[in-house]
Amino acid sequence: MAGAAVTAAAARAVAKNVGFVVCDGGHLPFGPSRFDLVTSFETLEHLEERGHFLAEIRRVLVEDGVLLLSTPNAHHTRPVDGRPRNPYHMHEYDPGELRRELCRFFGWVELSGQVLDERFRVPPFWDEQERIRADPRNRWRVTLWRAINKLPHRLADPLARRLLGQALFPGEGDYRFEVQMVDIAPVLLARCRP
Repeated sequence: MAGAAVTAAAARAVAKNVGFVVCDGGHLPFGPSRFDLVTSFETLEHLEERGHFLAEIRRVLVEDGVLLLSTPNAHHTRPVDGRPRNPYHMHEYDPGELRRELCRFFGWVELSGQVLDERFRVPPFWDEQERIRADPRNRWRVTLWRAINKLPHRLADPLARRLLGQALFPGEGDYRFEVQMVDIAPVLLARCRP
């Protein structure tokens, strides 16, 4: 929780009119039916008590509320003998497994695949970079991206735009969310209602 407290303090310094609470996701300090929307991006895979977390989200959502949740797609990350390759992940879901888990708590679940637009030639994720075709031009782009990434962001992003023809990291307009990509997308996005 110490890291979360530091992150919340940094966020408070930037966003003056927004409240931040650092708490245990399995025991949210809010009454029932408090929120119209809950977001959980790249969180579920880090938790041992995933069911408690989802039950708490369901508890704090109003009856017509929405949960937006993203998590890595196990079809893409390919855990070894059920264990994620990422040492910080407790569990990674394939689409069917995620749907079944979410349906335990929510009456309506829709999954989409989150994919990076093709115009973004060098993805920011190491495993994605390793999957890029190994021709010399692509390897050069990845090597250059990794070198630029070590620079301060105020220098790195303009340099990436100039040398690679793209931002260093993708923005909101660089992703597509497609139902037909669920089985192969790196990330799953779930929209859920009670």
